[in-house]
Amino acid sequence: MSFFNFSPGGDGQAEEWKVSRKIWIYWAISIPLTALTLLAWLVWMRSMGHRSKVGELWGGRASNLRKRLREKV
Repeated sequence: MSFFNFSPGGDGQAEEWKVSRKIWIYWAISIPLTALTLLAWLVWMRSMGHRSKVGELWGGRASNLRKRLREKV
């Protein structure tokens, strides 16, 4: 990515990092693509019948965490 430019210091000048004014392009593309990928994965998992398994995975981890926190208190 050429959004960053580093200029090493020399002859009494300090090192300098510069960020391109076009850095917004990276975020404008990466955030929607990430969201689209996660949504497509979720739809695919549900269509393949893994809905309950995904819920059990997250629900099981959350309930185990709650149990551990209650034991410490």
